[in-house]
Amino acid sequence: MAIIDNFKKYLKFKVNDELGNSDLVKKENKLTGILLVNLGTPDYFDSKDIRKYLMEFLSDPKVINLPRLIWIPILYFVSLLRSRKLEQSYAKIWMRDGSPLSVYSKRQLLGLENRLDNEESNNSVKLSLGMRYGKPSIKESLNDLIRGGCNKILILPLYPQYSYTTTASVMCEVYHCIRNVRDLPEIRFIKRFYNENFYIKFLTEKISSFWKEKGRSEKLIISFHGLPVNSINKGDPYYYDCIDTANLICNELNIPKEDIEISFQSHFGFGKWLKPYTSHVVKRLARNGVSSVDIICPGFVSDCLETLEDVQEGYKKEFLEFGGKIFRYISAPNDNNLWLDGMSDFIKNNIKNWN
Repeated sequence: MAIIDNFKKYLKFKVNDELGNSDLVKKENKLTGILLVNLGTPDYFDSKDIRKYLMEFLSDPKVINLPRLIWIPILYFVSLLRSRKLEQSYAKIWMRDGSPLSVYSKRQLLGLENRLDNEESNNSVKLSLGMRYGKPSIKESLNDLIRGGCNKILILPLYPQYSYTTTASVMCEVYHCIRNVRDLPEIRFIKRFYNENFYIKFLTEKISSFWKEKGRSEKLIISFHGLPVNSINKGDPYYYDCIDTANLICNELNIPKEDIEISFQSHFGFGKWLKPYTSHVVKRLARNGVSSVDIICPGFVSDCLETLEDVQEGYKKEFLEFGGKIFRYISAPNDNNLWLDGMSDFIKNNIKNWN
C-alpha cells in the first residue's frame, strides 16, 4: 500500500502544460438538460411550407411502414394534393405568432423554465424545445443543450401514450443526432406519462370545471389519434395505453362507463385502423337521439390542426347534420398554469438524485 501511495506522488502532472498540450481546453459540463419534443408544424400556412412538412413527416418509416421505393413516389403526389387541401384549414386556425402547436409548445417551454429556474439553485437546469418534424429540429435543440454545458439530458416527448410511430421515432432521432458527439451526455427518456397522477388529475379537473361552468352533456367522447391495426398486431402498445387512459379518466370522474364513448380519429388510406372511428361514433349518437356531446382528446398536450379543425369543426358539423344539437370540444392543456405546475413537478421527480 505504501508503494502505491509513493507511486502516486509522481503522477501529479499538470494535464496540459507539462505534456505539451497547452492548446487544449477542457469544457466543464455540469448542467441537466430537458428536451421537450412535440410532433411539429409547418412554418407557415402556405402550400409550399405545408408540403415540405408533410414530406418530412410522412417519409418517416416509423409513420408509414412501406417499402421506400413504393412509398416515396406516392408521397410526392400525396403531399402535393394534401398541401393544397390543408392550406385553407391551417389559415383558419393560424395565430398571430404561428401555428397553435408551435405557439403553445413555446409557451409551455417558457412556463416550465420559469418554474424550474425559481426552484432549482445555481441555474442547474437548461430547457429546450425540439420538433420531430419541422423547426426547431431535435438536432438543433440537442446541440444547444450540449454546447450549453449539459452532461445529462432528459428527453420528454410530449406524447402521453407511447407508440412506435411517435415516441420511438423521437428516441431513434435523438440517437441519430448525437451519433458523432465525442463526449456523449447521459440520456434519459420518458416513455409515457398517461398513468401519472398529475396528468389524469389535470384532465379530470378540466372536464369537471367545464361541466360546472357550462353543464354536462349526455355523452363524453374520449377520442384518440388513430393507428393501423397492423401496427398494434406487431407489438405497439398504443391501443392499450389509450384504453387505460380512458378507464383512469372514467374512474376519477366517478361516472358510469355507459356515459363515455372511446373512439379513434384521423384514419386514412385503405388499411384497417383502430375502431370505432370518431366520425362513426358522432353520427351514431346523433341518429340515436343524443342531442348533446362533449369531446376531449387526451393524446394532445397542445391544440393543433387535428383538434381545432378536424375535431372541433369537422365532427361538430357531422353531429349537427345527423340531428345533434350541441357539440363541444374541451381544449388541450396548452399553457394552463395547473398543467405546467404538474409538468414541472414531474420533471423534477425524473431528474432528482441524477448524479
